[in-house]
Amino acid sequence: MTFAAFLSWLSTPSGIAIAAGVVLSWLADAVPRYTYLSPKQKRLVFLAACLLLPLLAATLRGAAGYAAWTLDPLYWQALTAGATAFGAGTLAHTTQLPTVSERTLLNRYIAADLRRQGKGEM
Repeated sequence: MTFAAFLSWLSTPSGIAIAAGVVLSWLADAVPRYTYLSPKQKRLVFLAACLLLPLLAATLRGAAGYAAWTLDPLYWQALTAGATAFGAGTLAHTTQLPTVSERTLLNRYIAADLRRQGKGEM
């Protein structure tokens, strides 16, 4: 795959979904506090990844001369593909969100864990 083809692939919903998954899995490993975010906050991070990755790819395509600098179709296609990837990913995973009682228990566990970490206990 050439660099131009890779950048074009990053402007498709499937390319964005895979790239966002890789970036978010790296983020979960590199930033321990990411795991403590609520599902709503994680969805916002996912939305940012789904929109920023194709916009960055579109900018690199324009800067490298692989595509003309235009709002439509270059950036518009990147934005619609990002929104499509976000919508599909959100719909696919919404059923896996915790119930209110599960979330309450998880919040209690997280608060106790943060208190324990703050006291230097292991």
